[in-house]
Amino acid sequence: MRWLWVLAVIGVALAAPRQCNLAEFEYRVRTIHNPSERHDFAIWWITGYGAQCTEEQLTWLWNNSPDLMGTADTPQWRYLLAKALEK
Repeated sequence: MRWLWVLAVIGVALAAPRQCNLAEFEYRVRTIHNPSERHDFAIWWITGYGAQCTEEQLTWLWNNSPDLMGTADTPQWRYLLAKALEK
């Protein structure tokens, strides 16, 4: 019976719609100190969640990228961010 409950919770978590949570994104990039890891996380995040973001949210990301990303603010990151803004 306990396993059914665990499976139900996992199922609900997997079925939950993806959201553009900028507070979570900001927390994660500010706590990842290795620029390569920060870059990899940001690329993963924008490809997975960028389509759910509003134009205002993506503009906020664009304007705050130098501060958030530091040396991980690469042309690849900017390209994917611009691509998400074009939607």
